[in-house]
Amino acid sequence: MASMKELSLFHPEDFAALLELDNTPTPLALFSRNEEQALMANAGFKNAFGEKTPAMDPYHLVRTRKILDIQDIYLAVGQDKKMATAALQSIGFYMVGIAVSGIILLILAIFNSTRMAVREVKILSDGIRGIVEHKDLTHRLGASGPKELQQMVIAFNNTLEALEHSTISRKELEQSREQFQLAVKGSNDGIWDWDLQKNSLYLSPRWKEQLGYKDKEIENSFEAFASLIHREDKDRVMAYANEYLNGKIENYTIEFRMKHKSDGDVWILARGEAIRDENGIAFRMAGSHTDITALKQREFELIESKKELEQVNSALEEAIARAQAMAMEAQMASIAKSEFLANMSHEIRTPMNAVMGLSRLLSDTPLNDQQKDWIAKINRSSRLLLGIINDILDYSKIEAGKLELDPHPFALDELLEEVQDLFMESAAEKNLTFTLTIPENMPKTLMGDSLRLMQVLSNLVSNAIKFTEKGFISLILKSEYESVPEIENSSGSEKPETPLAYLVFCVEDSGIGMDQDQVAKLFQPFSQADTSTTRKYGGTGLGLVITKRLVEAMGGELALASFPGRGSSFSFNLNLPVTAKQPFRKHESSEVPSLSGYRILLVEDNPLNQEVATRFIEKTGARVILAENGLKAIEITEREKPDLILMDLQMPVMDGFEATRRIREMEGPDAKALPIIALSAAVMENDRIKAREAGTSGHLEKPIDESELYRTISKFLEPCCWVRKIINNESMEHFPEIKGFNLKSAMAASLGDRTFYVKILKSFARQLGDDFIPKVKNINYLNANEIQHIAHTLKGTAATVGAVQVSEIAASIDAICKDEKMPSETIVLSLERALESAYSEISIFLSAEKVPEQTIQNPVDENEGFKAAKDLLDMLRKNAFVEDALLDTALDFISKKYGANKADKIRDFVDIFDLTAAAEDLEKLLGT
Repeated sequence: MASMKELSLFHPEDFAALLELDNTPTPLALFSRNEEQALMANAGFKNAFGEKTPAMDPYHLVRTRKILDIQDIYLAVGQDKKMATAALQSIGFYMVGIAVSGIILLILAIFNSTRMAVREVKILSDGIRGIVEHKDLTHRLGASGPKELQQMVIAFNNTLEALEHSTISRKELEQSREQFQLAVKGSNDGIWDWDLQKNSLYLSPRWKEQLGYKDKEIENSFEAFASLIHREDKDRVMAYANEYLNGKIENYTIEFRMKHKSDGDVWILARGEAIRDENGIAFRMAGSHTDITALKQREFELIESKKELEQVNSALEEAIARAQAMAMEAQMASIAKSEFLANMSHEIRTPMNAVMGLSRLLSDTPLNDQQKDWIAKINRSSRLLLGIINDILDYSKIEAGKLELDPHPFALDELLEEVQDLFMESAAEKNLTFTLTIPENMPKTLMGDSLRLMQVLSNLVSNAIKFTEKGFISLILKSEYESVPEIENSSGSEKPETPLAYLVFCVEDSGIGMDQDQVAKLFQPFSQADTSTTRKYGGTGLGLVITKRLVEAMGGELALASFPGRGSSFSFNLNLPVTAKQPFRKHESSEVPSLSGYRILLVEDNPLNQEVATRFIEKTGARVILAENGLKAIEITEREKPDLILMDLQMPVMDGFEATRRIREMEGPDAKALPIIALSAAVMENDRIKAREAGTSGHLEKPIDESELYRTISKFLEPCCWVRKIINNESMEHFPEIKGFNLKSAMAASLGDRTFYVKILKSFARQLGDDFIPKVKNINYLNANEIQHIAHTLKGTAATVGAVQVSEIAASIDAICKDEKMPSETIVLSLERALESAYSEISIFLSAEKVPEQTIQNPVDENEGFKAAKDLLDMLRKNAFVEDALLDTALDFISKKYGANKADKIRDFVDIFDLTAAAEDLEKLLGT
């Protein structure tokens, strides 16, 4: 097969493999890249090709590099063409057989599929025929068989569904059309349809009937429509339609007139809507006409009625303005009358007391019988005149609604015995028996107004003695008890039951008596049973009127039983709570309670009112704590724990009502209620009720009356004693009198201290110029609530300094604005003039007022002066009252160290109660 040289190229282990290859029939040979001669060839290769590489390659020769890891050696594999062809022929035969078999199978499959398709088509045809015959568009065919047939079934079902929806829509359209026709017919509206492209207009028969025409009498054209529009409305209607069609108006709704066949006018409400193309151009418009003639007629009637009503309202407003002006004049007249009566009472009482006192003293001196008789007549006449004065004054208070009760603990047995002692001598002088009958179960101490009860009983007993010539006078009391629960407190728990005494007072006499006609006239003011009674017994006829009103004010009812010649019996009932509190002890107006050790919180935003109230309280020895609004009051109450609060009701930031409510909420359920006394210039009962509902314990009117303040405080704080105050008559004699100011009120506000009154006048003048006058001049820019707040503040402040006219007009405006009504121009002008007059009078007085020369004091050293200045600053920061001695010492030091102008500026701030500004200036000087 190969030479030894060639064989040496192989590894000995491969020799056996080569021998095996030499015997295989497959031609194999190894060739070198550069040589055509075979390096090695087996017998099969040599027989087929020889030892050279074939020139042509009819066979598929495979050459592989790196045969047996020898470089550039290729392996040649060959096959005989016949053998290859034989294999191919064999493969071709098999392929032909397979192809024939496939064709046969395909024919069989097509035949079978055709047979199945025919069956499915028949089923589909039957289903369609059933749908058509029964007209059932809701039935759906089943999808089976070939894919194409299934798609055909699905398409057919979709067509059925579309037909079904189309049929439903057509039915709904027919129903809508019928409903629309019924609605149009029911609404009585006329219908129109305008084809804008053809300019043709359809007008329904009802449309024509609205104008009085039959269907054939008006042609369906736009010109016919336009010719029937009222000539005054035609241009407006056409312009409105054009604006709508051009898209300038969103909705087409217009009212206009059309001509009726009978030559009248018909008011039409036209409504419509246009159909537009994709460019927004209208090509069709349809709508309705509604006959609104009756509605327009009512509208015109309402307009006329409104005009008439406006005229009536205008006349009514003028009448109200006149009535308000008249009411104001009447109120001013009533105030003037009350003032006159009060002043006359005061003016008459003063000399009358002197006359009565001197006559009593004179009766103790040696007198002859004639002189004694004259003195006795003087005493009787004086007492009679004093009684008349008291009756007139009380009746005036009752008529003005200013009569108020003052409930307090009192001993009923002592009151009845006092009445008996008072009239025992008068009864004895006429030889009358006067008896007092008191039940054994009579309660000892009751809560009520003992002074008014005393007045009622005194009037009844006095009348009984006056009209009885012989016989008896009896004062009888009947009493019963009943326990009733008190109102729930703020915590929701019920207080212990309080016993209530049902009292019946009866005054009987054996006097002249009265018939029914005389009884009917008895309770009319300034009237008596008859004129002969007046001539014989005298009197004003006011006593029983006042008595009846007082009994009713206390919750009772006065009854009378009388017969001519047999006497009379007056009786009344009262229901008064029984109390364990000690009866209130009366004190003279010149006494001041000693309240040393107590702390009183004064809540007041007005500096002038702060100063006045502070001076009143400090006279009692109590410590005063100041707060300028309700919020500060709550903070101080929680921190300082005062013994009593005087609470102004109208303040900025937080008013007294809200502050009182919050303080009550802070109190524990078992804690003792802190006394809170309301301070307010409001004197109406509903204001008092509102204050009580907020939780106040009492009420004081502004301006504060010193005696009333002490009496009210002493109800809640137990004084260790009462001290008689010393009246400085010299300062009273030299007290300033200013036009338009009440001297008595001025002295009461300043405790008769002329210097202090000048200070509060300066403060009031500054408030007038800086605050009140500018606001009143611009009152038209304010609402009722703002005006009411100004009037309320001005009412109390003016009353404090004695500016009576300003206070009264402000009180009237306050009452008007409380009902959220605006004051008339007349009353506002009255207030403006009163303010300007008060400001002018104060300015004249202050400019003429000479500042008294200061008493020369011993020089103050720097350390003492600096300490006084720091103490003054501390008082100013606390907004506390500054003693004159401290102020003088501190300002003397400031004057010497920093200049007199600095000291004078601080003094001016203190004088007008601008303590904040004074503190700021003093801080800058002291550098603190």
